Amino acid sequence: MKRFMIILAALAISSLAAADEISFNLDRCVMIDIPGDQISTPRLALDFDIPSELDNQEIMYAELTFTIPALRLRSDSLLEICLFPFFSEWSEDDIDNMDLEAVTDSMNAGCFTVKMEEANRFQIDLTSFFRSVIEGEIPNYGFIAIPELLNAPSIEFPEVLDEQLLDLAVVKVVYK
Repeated sequence: MKRFMIILAALAISSLAAADEISFNLDRCVMIDIPGDQISTPRLALDFDIPSELDNQEIMYAELTFTIPALRLRSDSLLEICLFPFFSEWSEDDIDNMDLEAVTDSMNAGCFTVKMEEANRFQIDLTSFFRSVIEGEIPNYGFIAIPELLNAPSIEFPEVLDEQLLDLAVVKVVYK
C-alpha cells in the first residue's frame, strides 16, 4: 500500500511539474448599484480577456483571488461572494440599468465564503468555467459578483472598491 501511495504521489508531482501557469489582472471592474434599492449590496461587474496562450490547452486549475479592504463588521461576520457569468457583452454606460437576471447565468461559476475576523482574502475556483470557455462551450463575457453578508443586514463597500479590485484581483490559470 505504501508503494502504491508513493507511485501516486510521484505521478501527481510529475504532472504538475509539466504544467505551466499564467496570471493576469481584470480589464474592467464596475460597481453596480441597483436603482431605487437602498437595502441591497452593490454588485461588481468583472471582465477580463483570456490570454491566447490558453487556446487549445488543458486547464488543470483556475482561480480568481483578491483581497477586499477591511470592513467594519462584527468579528463573526461571514461574507460570501458568488460569481455568475454574463451571457452577453456589457458596457459601463448601460450596466446600471440592465436586468441582471436576463443577462447572467443562474448557475454560479464559483463562490467563496470568509469569516471576516480571520481573513478578507477570497480565492474563487473557476476551473470549470475556464475549461468550458477554452473548449468553446460558453463565451467569456465576464462575471457579475454578488456579495452577501450571511449574518447581518447589509454591507457598505467603499465607493472606490471597483478601482481597488483592478489592482488587487488576479486570475491564475494552471494548464498543460
